[in-house]
Amino acid sequence: MSKSDFQDQIIAKLNACAPDNMDDGTWEVGRTSESVLAQIKYVLTTGITAFDAIVGGMPFGRMIELFGLEGCGKSAMAIRCAARAHLGHICEVIHSDDDKMPTFKPLDPKDCDVAVFYVDNEQSLDDDEKIVYDGKQLDIVNFRCDTTDQMFKAIDRVIDVAEARTEKSPKKHHFLVIVVDTIASTTTKQEMEQVWGTQDYPRQAAQISKALRLLTRRVNRFNVCLLFTNQVRSSFEQKAKGKKVVFGINPLDYKSIGGFALRFHASHRVFMYAQPHKYKLVPDAQFPAGIQIGFHTVKNRLRMPLRDGRMALLFDKKQGGLNDAFSLLETLIFLGFIELKKEKGSDFVCKFARNGIVPTTFDPAAIDKTLDEEDEDPTPRRGSRKDPGFKYRALWPQFYRDHKADVDKLWDRAVAYAMSTDGLDGSVVVQESDELIDEDEKD
Repeated sequence: MSKSDFQDQIIAKLNACAPDNMDDGTWEVGRTSESVLAQIKYVLTTGITAFDAIVGGMPFGRMIELFGLEGCGKSAMAIRCAARAHLGHICEVIHSDDDKMPTFKPLDPKDCDVAVFYVDNEQSLDDDEKIVYDGKQLDIVNFRCDTTDQMFKAIDRVIDVAEARTEKSPKKHHFLVIVVDTIASTTTKQEMEQVWGTQDYPRQAAQISKALRLLTRRVNRFNVCLLFTNQVRSSFEQKAKGKKVVFGINPLDYKSIGGFALRFHASHRVFMYAQPHKYKLVPDAQFPAGIQIGFHTVKNRLRMPLRDGRMALLFDKKQGGLNDAFSLLETLIFLGFIELKKEKGSDFVCKFARNGIVPTTFDPAAIDKTLDEEDEDPTPRRGSRKDPGFKYRALWPQFYRDHKADVDKLWDRAVAYAMSTDGLDGSVVVQESDELIDEDEKD
């Protein structure tokens, strides 16, 4: 008997034992050469290029946790995801046969039946319970409640509606996006009924654990993107050991609220934190333009885990919120592909030469130094070339628009670098110098 026949017999035997109806649970079996049962098929993109490239967007069929201290942009990202889901920014994940990362193919919004359910226990939405995104007023289901039990009963009912809708809707694709902002803002009925000051064991974590166990398969079956925001607090163990908890950057220094259930069931976990420095687009500005946010992937099923990037959240009333262009800039700076380097005429320098990119959108006179010009320098460097740049952050959007083709090449190198593993082949990779070495000087 061949291995193929043996495996076919196993599959047939398992299918014969499958439950007769969904009330008894579901049953799936297959061969990985034909389909991977746990493979992510669709993602909701955030529209923040740096986040989508490094994190991979927000997958459907999974539970996602955005966690961090207060004021780090979790709700801003949650609202953005709700808005983009309503507008149909959903992609099919194309898995390649080689070692390349999955790519995203946008779906036609006309083919998609999408609903958004937003649990707004954090009071994150506007006072009139309307949100505007890209100039459009959005109509999503907004919900608030007091207890953890109420919240999960509501989520369960919403998935019931999505299940029934899938069977009747003429649309080709069906999606449900559920945002819980935040899971830390609910309590238990027993705790609400207690006299103030009464000591009791924590019940919320047990309720969350039970609910997530029951929801995991339902979320996977019906193309549900279940996104939780969660607060963290300093780890008592770290403090007890006398360790100073430094602001922000290490998720291990914090504990998330609600016990271990969410971090266990969430297959997509992103830690977010605000950088402590003032974020200014113009150096002499009196007030900050926003905040710079760091993000770190703790668990990831779409991209390499344990990767970092940066985002910019601006305060401007009309153009505020998470900004794609400035987030791209901050991630390029963080990864070392744009350097903050005080030079004549530019503070921010794009490292094209170091990364083997020959710019095509710049005036050659702006990036090349002739040998005559070099001879005029006190310490001339033969064959050196000048990378272009810009003076202030405020000039970046126009700089990017004017030189998009070259910057996109730099961004592709940056993403490849972020997804690589140094020293895997036993070699030590040293970046090339910016200077061109003359053939006569090699020896």
